[in-house]
Amino acid sequence: MYRHDAKHTANYELENDFPFITLLNPKAEENTQVGNYTVRYKIKGKTLPNTTVSLYYDIDNQGYDGQIISFFSLNENRDKYFWDITKNPPKEYNRYYYIYAILKDDESTTSSYSIGKIKFLLNNKVGGAAFLADGTRVEIKPNVVCADDYSIAIKKLEEIKGKGKLYVISKAKDNISQFKHINYDPIFNSTLREFLVTHNGKEATFNKDIKNGITLIIPYSEEIEEKYQEDDLRVFYLDEDDKLFKLASNNQKVDKDKNLITAIVDHLSIYMILSKKQVNDFNNTTAYPNPFNPITDNVFTITPIPDTTYKVKIYDLRGRLIRTLSKDNGEITSGSEVIWDGRNDSQKIVADGIYFYLILSEDGSYSGKMAVEK
Repeated sequence: MYRHDAKHTANYELENDFPFITLLNPKAEENTQVGNYTVRYKIKGKTLPNTTVSLYYDIDNQGYDGQIISFFSLNENRDKYFWDITKNPPKEYNRYYYIYAILKDDESTTSSYSIGKIKFLLNNKVGGAAFLADGTRVEIKPNVVCADDYSIAIKKLEEIKGKGKLYVISKAKDNISQFKHINYDPIFNSTLREFLVTHNGKEATFNKDIKNGITLIIPYSEEIEEKYQEDDLRVFYLDEDDKLFKLASNNQKVDKDKNLITAIVDHLSIYMILSKKQVNDFNNTTAYPNPFNPITDNVFTITPIPDTTYKVKIYDLRGRLIRTLSKDNGEITSGSEVIWDGRNDSQKIVADGIYFYLILSEDGSYSGKMAVEK
């Protein structure tokens, strides 16, 4: 099995403009149910059309006894691979494995090992729930996450530990100021909650893509009720990578009688209530990053957009429609943003060049241009 020093690889490949791959997960000790697991990675440097990726899992991250997960062309899966564990199971369940990747073309071969390990749980049979005396509650539907020795926990801001995590929370609060349709106020700190799964008293992670599988209920104070319009209150989640608070979902309900917000979400994270003004025009609409690199920037974002936005179309310089984004696919978040991953309707990364976007809403339309540079 091919063995390579990941740190040396990164420096060497940057100097020689060769591509290299970095695995983004697992970051720590993760636990996932038998089903699907998303392996995420980043590619830097110039790649050739025949570049391939090989993914393996291994018990000691030495690479000598690794088992193949998949082998594919980089054009098929540019930044992530959906591992169907039911069709390609590990040799053993209920034990930890490292994941590593090999990136190869005609001119170079590089590899990357995951920082953390992942365990595939065979007998997850139940969901679960947790609640606090103030009305905070989380419910996870059955057959999703928790086995008998796992439990769901809720933490308030003052209970969250770790300088790294607290720094990300602080930075995300600071970044709210760049969005004119979202208001942050220190009184919202009382609504911040971390929802997590624990195993033997320690934080555990699991496959986070649980569509409509988690119900959160978060209370808000009378002080918030008096100062802000309750119809404008929404639950936001912390995107730790982007250091931003983003709208948790379109499926939210404000209970004005009980001062509670219920949100249906697809993953556990840190959540907080913020005030989001209704958007019915494009006066403050901005787009970033521009130029946009689909490989290193992850997504191109346009925000804020009207609540009535129903479709966004992206065209190339010749006027050809290359992608249609919609709410149904989760690419448009009502009253907040539209995101584009740099792919066409065939899920291929688009070529470098100038592109135009057209936003369609019941309140009118809006267009702009962007540059794609890899």
